[in-house]
Amino acid sequence: MFGHPGIYPPSDARLRVVASAAAPAKLLVRSGHPLTQVSGPLRLKHIQPYPLALMPPAYGVGRLVELLEYAERVALHRSFTSNSVAALKRFVRATDGVTFVGAGLAVAPEVEAGQLVTLDLAYPLCQQAQVSLMIRQGRPLSAAAGHLLASISGMFSVFKRS
Repeated sequence: MFGHPGIYPPSDARLRVVASAAAPAKLLVRSGHPLTQVSGPLRLKHIQPYPLALMPPAYGVGRLVELLEYAERVALHRSFTSNSVAALKRFVRATDGVTFVGAGLAVAPEVEAGQLVTLDLAYPLCQQAQVSLMIRQGRPLSAAAGHLLASISGMFSVFKRS
């Protein structure tokens, strides 16, 4: 069982989406970052001068950034790659760096505390991003995994059953 942020979950017949939620992609920056002064949604040209921390391309957000780069014919320069949201947030808090995130629970505490800021992106594709909760098809869940799945689906009202 795992979550997957991105536009669409990976197409793999072995996986079944059990819940999904809208999670528009946003740019995450530290409070006081120069990009917080830009009016309106950001384009890649605004982001290009800053150090970029990013999830690997195998993750939905990493794939989304690759699609945006291709569409805009802009290459962003990655300074840091990690599959840890906590590491990406630390990078952004400690530098003038930026990262892309799915809006929602992963950065909510830092945003509410005023440490980090999410900024809108100017691309319709970013508004279509979702987070998906998936399980392996045909593999029985243990009692603990079943309980965890029910807890995640129930506690986070953002998920709608698939």
